Amino acid sequence: SITTNVGVYQLLIVYAFFMHTLFISSLDPEVVGRVEKASLSHQVLMELLIANIENKEEICDSGDTTIDIAKWDDVELDERGQVTRIIWSGYPLYGSINFQWLPNEVCGVWLNSVYISGTIDLTELPSELKEMTVSKNKLSGTINLKELPEKIWLLSLANNRLEGSLDLEHLPDSLKRLSLSSNKFFGEISLARLPKGMDVLSVNDNLLCGSVDLTSLPGGIRWLHLNSNRFIGETDFRFLPQSLKRFNISNTMLQGEIILHEEKKYFVAENSGVKISVKQPK
Repeated sequence: SITTNVGVYQLLIVYAFFMHTLFISSLDPEVVGRVEKASLSHQVLMELLIANIENKEEICDSGDTTIDIAKWDDVELDERGQVTRIIWSGYPLYGSINFQWLPNEVCGVWLNSVYISGTIDLTELPSELKEMTVSKNKLSGTINLKELPEKIWLLSLANNRLEGSLDLEHLPDSLKRLSLSSNKFFGEISLARLPKGMDVLSVNDNLLCGSVDLTSLPGGIRWLHLNSNRFIGETDFRFLPQSLKRFNISNTMLQGEIILHEEKKYFVAENSGVKISVKQPK
């Protein structure tokens, strides 16, 4: 009868939904490797991405993640229906993002001020990723900067709770802007092998220490913020690039003298042992 057929159809829908949910929940990030990830649809990957977000309704209506990702808020797709950009900055999300499930075709991620916690494995980011900002959150743990995507030019993880040492000697050549300020990173850093095209580096307001070698900075760097760290020692400032417009070493124990040929408003050395003077060339 028609009534019976409708009932069976409804049961099939419920069963399909149950099996889909069971499939998503059964996938273990520690077990499923990269090959398996590539075989999953973008719909499934996005569901895995926000599986640990408590208030999914901020992203998809009623919190139902099985809704087509084309209808999710601020998720951009290409003509093939693949996710290319995720723009959730300012969304009041609670929980953690499973970054390892970002689809490989994603080239931009914006997650500033969304209250997320948890960790972030930078070695598992999409190969096509070019821009990523996850600032002003509650991310914790350490980060590995040695295996960033080869195309990335912007990475900001400022204002989190990240810690550990920083390896700045193995960054991809594509990286132009790196902001790691206002975290809990510690130990010494090397600025001798930064990408040649880097123009912004901010590591201020951490627990970094030791001496700082400023003799081999990228020729086009414009911003360098080292302030509010535990850097110490006599420092050679003679080879600062002419391109440098903003340079902050305040609240450190560095010592030395910066001799400028013209006044630079945004060179700051307050509460340090560094003197800034301007001497016009003869």
